[in-house]
Amino acid sequence: MRLSISYFIGPGYAFELDDLLRTGLRTGFGDDWLKVGAVKVILDGAGVSAATYDPHPGTRNHRGTLSRSPELLATQVLAAHKAGWQIWIHAIGDRAQDIALDAFEAALKLAPRADARHRIEHFGNAVVLKTAEERYERMARSKIIPVPEASFLWASTGGRRPRPGVTSYAIKSLIERGFHPPGNSDTLGTMTQSINPWFPISRAVLRIARDGTEVDPEEAISVMDGIRMHTIWAAESGFEEKIKGSIEVGKLADLVVISEDPLSISPDHILGLRCEMTVVDGKIAFRH
Repeated sequence: MRLSISYFIGPGYAFELDDLLRTGLRTGFGDDWLKVGAVKVILDGAGVSAATYDPHPGTRNHRGTLSRSPELLATQVLAAHKAGWQIWIHAIGDRAQDIALDAFEAALKLAPRADARHRIEHFGNAVVLKTAEERYERMARSKIIPVPEASFLWASTGGRRPRPGVTSYAIKSLIERGFHPPGNSDTLGTMTQSINPWFPISRAVLRIARDGTEVDPEEAISVMDGIRMHTIWAAESGFEEKIKGSIEVGKLADLVVISEDPLSISPDHILGLRCEMTVVDGKIAFRH
């Protein structure tokens, strides 16, 4: 199994980051089997804890929570950025996303890096339409990678739907603007079935929640884009597109054989695809 290890920086505890930076480690340290990934910062929460400008539906003036001040975040991001780390910031709410973008922009201005590939986790999950274009432009200028979670669509039912003026899981909009959002499971935040990549792919294509509700169908993507999210775009998001993400001469011989062609079957049947064989480093690791 090939692993990439990321480091979580706890809320408000700058010394954790200081200890990490003193090791001299940085993103990319390691080899093709075990590699150091990113520093991840949890800036806001989920649901009513997501930091927003407008009050959450059903609450009185509650706009979510932040794990640290914008000033501390900016200090931590600059320190990790200067040390060569890729940084992932969990920011679901629009207010948290702006604070994350402020920190990234300041770090890139003070210590320019041509290819930092910093990320905002959950960007696109809930897009406030009246301010979306400005935020998309800021992301593009700083080359920030958006990471929406298509699996969350499964839970977009009833009271869990966002307020008016908000688009859920705007994956197609991101792709149309030139972003390459990586696929992911976020199983701690969703459900165990999202470990299977065909689950988030099927949600992004079908846009159907568990109660049968169709969720912002104009944001549906193609099966091929869903596959790209979980292969080459995922590799790009971790600086690994030269060795992973596609079957090419010179890349790692890691691949799977699946039971049917996902591009020719009905999208309703995507979730039923079965892995028949797994090849790792050119050797068969699993056969059905």
